[in-house]
Formats: sequence, C-alpha cells, structure tokens
Amino acid sequence: MVKTHKVLRDNIQGINRYSLRRIAIEAGNPRVSGLVYEEVRSIIVAWLEEIFKLLVAVIEQRRAKTIKIRDIELFNWKYIDKQPENKLQKLPVERLLREVIQDYKTDVNFSSDVIDFLKIALESYLFTLFEKASEYRKLEKRETLFPGDVRKASNDLLECFF
Repeated sequence: MVKTHKVLRDNIQGINRYSLRRIAIEAGNPRVSGLVYEEVRSIIVAWLEEIFKLLVAVIEQRRAKTIKIRDIELFNWKYIDKQPENKLQKLPVERLLREVIQDYKTDVNFSSDVIDFLKIALESYLFTLFEKASEYRKLEKRETLFPGDVRKASNDLLECFF
C-alpha cells in the first residue's frame, strides 16, 4: 500500500489580523494599514523558510525524521524572550510550520518542545519586526504603519535574527 501525504496549503491565514494587530500595538504602533498584514505574512513565510533550510540540513546529517529541541539549540538565537506572550495560537502556527517544511522535506515530525519554541521565536521576531518598523514610521513622522516600513525592518532583521 502506498502511503499518501496530505498537502497543506494556505495555512498562513491562520495567523490572523487580530493576533498581528495585538503584537503591533504592543510594539508601539497605534495605527496599522490594512496592507501590512499580507506583507507580514509573507515575511513570516520567508523567515520560516530560512530556518527550515538549516534545520533540514541538520536532521539529514543525523538521518532523523524528527526535529528535536537540540537541533534548534545549535543556532545562535537572538531577540527571543523567555516569557511567551501567547499572542499567537498554537494550532495555526503548528499547521503553518508543517506546511512550510513540506517544501523541503516530507515525513518530518516535530517534538512538542520544538513547536512551542518556534512559536515563541516567531512571536519575538514579530514583536522585534514591529518595533523596528515603528522606528521607520517615526522617522517619516507618520501615525500609520505602512508595508514599506515593515519591509525595511524585515531587511534589517532577516540577516541578524539567528
């Protein structure tokens, strides 16, 4: 019997506007343009792809099928808070992780610690992203955060986040 895999698609929509808005407000952005949410979702996918490129290489070297917390601890993670804020729900984040990694390697499992860690890392990354975007917004002397501010902040953070 041939084992089939369920193809996961469009799980980025599980990271909803409400969750992103709460993180943006906490980071100091009182007003957020509606176009920012799609920009942030594309940045999230790009960030996860960068992480999974490295993680797949690590687990292939170990010849394992499960990503464990020790695989993630190999990287030098920056900007990660130890106390999770729980702004994002766990299930949509888990679905998103499974969707993004299936492009790099099928038959990969996550330990529950890894999902929790990546959720906290994602929340911390988004908070730092919105803080940095807020700085660009303030430089332009605007009240509303626009996608260009988020794009500039993401270019600054993507190379130095981990």
